[in-house]
Amino acid sequence: MATIREVLYQSMKGRSNREIAKSFMICRKTVAKYVRLGKGQGFHDNVEDELLDDIAVKVQDSIQAKSSNKAITASIAVHKDKILA
Repeated sequence: MATIREVLYQSMKGRSNREIAKSFMICRKTVAKYVRLGKGQGFHDNVEDELLDDIAVKVQDSIQAKSSNKAITASIAVHKDKILA
């Protein structure tokens, strides 16, 4: 969660996704995803620190929920034929 918060903070300060990605050694697409999900939770260029913490938590929760759904989908994919029958 600290990385998500810091990515959002750096974005708020005007750093490019490329610069942020290099500094955290993560993919630019990951940075873009964090910022996009943050904007969906109210993130903008002039957000207060306390709100930024809340937004980072919501982004983390959103990411975890999506990965959990993928795991469930993958586990039932084995039984797809039986389900369809």
